[in-house]
Amino acid sequence: MKTRDDPVLDDELADLEFTGQTHEHLPWLHTLARNVRHFRRAQKVSQQALADRCGIYRTYLSRIETGKCNPSLTVLVTLSNALDIQPHALLVPLD
Repeated sequence: MKTRDDPVLDDELADLEFTGQTHEHLPWLHTLARNVRHFRRAQKVSQQALADRCGIYRTYLSRIETGKCNPSLTVLVTLSNALDIQPHALLVPLD
């Protein structure tokens, strides 16, 4: 799966596909990954700062931003609250 503007995410998703670790909901994970990263960067917040706000490990946030894990609904709501956005905004493609 290729994105149009995120070569790092492209590489991460390619690694998942290559190793057979794809998930049936990969398009949703891809959208979630891009959106979390987008909203975090738009607010000029580091991964560590956002992770601290959410009460999660920075490495877990990194895995979310690269599409390597499928976070729970609770984590999605926690992320959206920390980013001051509605939860559905994390799942709607930005394009």
